[in-house]
Amino acid sequence: MLNEGMLRQLNPLHYVVREAALGRVGGRQLSRRKGLSMDFAEHRNYLAGDDYRYIDWNLYGRLDRLYVKVFSREEDYPVYLLFDQSKSMRIGNKMKRAAEVSAALGYIALKDQNRLGVYPFSKGIDVENAWYPRSGFRQTLTFFGYLQNLAPQADTDFNHSLTQFAHLRLNRGLVVVLSDMFSEDGYEEGLIALRSSGYTVVVMQMLAQQDTDPELLQEVWLTSIEQGPSRRRLNGPESVDIYLQAVSDYNEKLQEFCHHHEIGYMRLPVTMPLEQVVFEQLRGRLLT
Repeated sequence: MLNEGMLRQLNPLHYVVREAALGRVGGRQLSRRKGLSMDFAEHRNYLAGDDYRYIDWNLYGRLDRLYVKVFSREEDYPVYLLFDQSKSMRIGNKMKRAAEVSAALGYIALKDQNRLGVYPFSKGIDVENAWYPRSGFRQTLTFFGYLQNLAPQADTDFNHSLTQFAHLRLNRGLVVVLSDMFSEDGYEEGLIALRSSGYTVVVMQMLAQQDTDPELLQEVWLTSIEQGPSRRRLNGPESVDIYLQAVSDYNEKLQEFCHHHEIGYMRLPVTMPLEQVVFEQLRGRLLT
């Protein structure tokens, strides 16, 4: 899912919740889980960018291969990925991009010994197919395989899904919502439920070119891929302006809502290269 070169670039990165990015002052480091005062957790293969101080030279002497020691501590700040697998996510590779971003975020969590959980949702949380919280670098390949098996399912009930997650008995931590955020029934109740439950929340809105730059050059019918029969008739080039203004207003309202409720918000076009997403959009806000 992520090539070796990308993994090497991710290796030096760590989670950090910068409260300023969520509208508050200060900051909190989540997961630099390597240090002499912590408990040894496991070995993993040395990757370019690893701190030389954590190479196990005794093991190198026996095996002639470089391994680094990974440490853990009692303090835990889990990372939860809420993955939208509703029908609208199949448009324009939005689901593929959400999986790629999830792979990068999950890899960073696992290599740093943070617990990682993934909860797909559409009409509700898919509890039977959730990736329940676990930690350890050895989980990486299994995690990548899990993401590759996710597929679009049903219509979206955003408020119910997020409220359902908020009521699960989980340790509070960071929740990243990966979704196009398009829901006729709204998203406000679900996001407020997450915040009220004590989670730090970041919304990553995946937008395809078809969402933001459609080619409507003749009479068309707009149909909700999730709602089905409900349709709206638009005529000619002026329909583009009507549609684009509606999408712009919707996205601006979402961004303002997130800012007001101290929820991180990132708008991520699918056409943006993954490297740019990670190293220009996420680093400095969610990663360091």
